[in-house]
Amino acid sequence: MNNDNEKTKTCVIYARVSSQKQAREGDSHEKQVTACEAYAVRNGLKVVSEPYLETYTGRADDRPELDRMMGYIVNNLGDVGYVIVFDISRLTRGGSSSYTTITEKLRKLDVEVRDTQGLIQDEINLMPEQGDLAHKYSFSRKRPSKISE
Repeated sequence: MNNDNEKTKTCVIYARVSSQKQAREGDSHEKQVTACEAYAVRNGLKVVSEPYLETYTGRADDRPELDRMMGYIVNNLGDVGYVIVFDISRLTRGGSSSYTTITEKLRKLDVEVRDTQGLIQDEINLMPEQGDLAHKYSFSRKRPSKISE
């Protein structure tokens, strides 16, 4: 796995609302995408596809646009470094096991999730003296925000 210094500086945006009512009265797709695009600009990331816009319950792990986004990442392996979401609840509402399942699938593809609210923090190498060797061992890496995520 690459470290963030070597990670591809590209991203895709995923925006989800649970219902048409939420899209009209709450965090609309447009509001989420605008915030995600601003995050990408602030962090020097290039958006490489149209945003993935979902109107679907976040309690379900199988969602059409989430699946389509994952397919895009798999079909363009190595070309996407990050998935940007407005906040973690827009990625999933299925609890910690659902969140972990989605983020671990992405990490296996060398893709990190970032949120515009700043909750998700970068991973820390606990064994910097071992250099790149440390990235082979999960115990040598820690995300300070893992519990709050």
